[in-house]
Amino acid sequence: MYEREIPVLGVNLGKLGLLTRVEPQEVFEALEAALSGNVERDRRMLLECVLESKGIAHAPRRTTSHENWVIFKGGVVKSFALNECVISKTAGERMISLSIFVDGEYFLSYAADGVIFSTPTGSTAYSLSAGGPVLSPKTEAIVLTPVCPHTLFMRSIVFSSQEV
Repeated sequence: MYEREIPVLGVNLGKLGLLTRVEPQEVFEALEAALSGNVERDRRMLLECVLESKGIAHAPRRTTSHENWVIFKGGVVKSFALNECVISKTAGERMISLSIFVDGEYFLSYAADGVIFSTPTGSTAYSLSAGGPVLSPKTEAIVLTPVCPHTLFMRSIVFSSQEV
């Protein structure tokens, strides 16, 4: 998990606003309250997403306008996620084969368009749209949700956050 505690103030600019308690017209008032320490805090779990590659790997890099893909040869890319880490096929691929390991032990394999690893916070985001369960934000768990699996029986699986 991430070592530093970085506060985030969510502002509802959309329709659902599951993590946002502040409406746009309340931003300045909420910022003043936050800076004075007069706010309620929710602690949220983060995922550390690590991509290791022996060959060529693609890792996302955020820019101000859109997402670029950076190619790394034989490297390790690390990132942290509040919602989810996603492994997915590229536009030209039909499907990818995935092997899932838990605590270094083989768990299962399947073919799909991808897999979503989400936090309890992320369980209401992409994972929910892909058919995953909604977890309480207080739960210390990771949800594995397949994206368009090529099987009738592959569904979301909830793991303890201690399992990696």
